[in-house]
Formats: sequence, C-alpha cells, structure tokens
Amino acid sequence: MKRNPDGEAEKYVPVGKIRGPWGLKGEAKLELYRKDSKVLFETRQIYLKAGFSFRELSVLSVRPQGKNLCLRLDGFHLPEDVLVLKGSEVYILAEELPEKEEGEYYAFELVGMEVVTSEGASLGQVRDVVHYGASEILVVREAEKGKEIQIPLIPDYLREISVKGRRIVVEGVDELL
Repeated sequence: MKRNPDGEAEKYVPVGKIRGPWGLKGEAKLELYRKDSKVLFETRQIYLKAGFSFRELSVLSVRPQGKNLCLRLDGFHLPEDVLVLKGSEVYILAEELPEKEEGEYYAFELVGMEVVTSEGASLGQVRDVVHYGASEILVVREAEKGKEIQIPLIPDYLREISVKGRRIVVEGVDELL
C-alpha cells in the first residue's frame, strides 16, 4: 500500500468499476458510481485493488461514452489486454477529490460512524455505503445482534450527519428495522 511521508496509509476511494474493453484500441469502459463525477478528467493515476495492496495505473486519456467513461491506460493497447481488468474496482486517492462545501461529505467518510435515532437509541455502526441508482444506502451493523439494517440516504430518514462527531442521526426508520 502506498504511504505518505509520515508513514500513514493513504486513503483510497472507489469511484467505479471496469465493465470490460471498449473498441479496438484497448480502451476500458468504466461505470462510475457517481454519474456526475468529473474527478477522472482531472487525475492521471488510478488504482486497482490487488489483494491487500493497490496497483497504480497511468491514465493516458478519458472520454465520455454514453453513461460511462472510456479510459486509455498505459500498457493496455488491445481489447484482450483490458479484458483482464473486467470487474475491477477503480480507486483514486482521497486527496484528489474536490474540496467540500460546508455541510457536504463523501460517502466513504460515513463508514465507521455511529447511527442513532433522534431519540438517542443506537442502531449500530455504518459498515458500508452501497451505491444504487435511486440513492445511496447505509449498511448499518447492530452491535448487539450483529444484524444488518439498510437505511436509504434520503431526507425522509436523515436528520443530521456530523463528520467531525462521527455520528449520523436518523428518524422514522422503524419500518426498516
């Protein structure tokens, strides 16, 4: 795993998944988790998870292709070369993400946060944030029973997200329990 000068592990952020080769020039078709994301147009390095570490790849070019992106990667010249990447999750370094506005957050920052009801009852910790078309879903693991709860990240349920306080307050989730 890549480390910064202080010796701490860098934070990698998933941005999409390679769906396979595109065309005859060795481009990779990438499905973005956030369709409106422009971050890959500004970076020249992506990372693929390889076991417990990350493999760095240089991005030569990026272009839109329908709802997806086409990436030309250094060392991949034929569709057959790209085929080995099919299904791989693509990451970037968190430091390459755009600055957030006040009150904004990135989905990866929610992992590990405590989820409580507006009455103060603990529901557990966020284990994952799953990206679906309609909304993102918090996957919350109850501490006592180990049961997982899925809570849509929509205003109907969300009351407060405190990134600094590492806490999410939800309301009206009784039917999800």
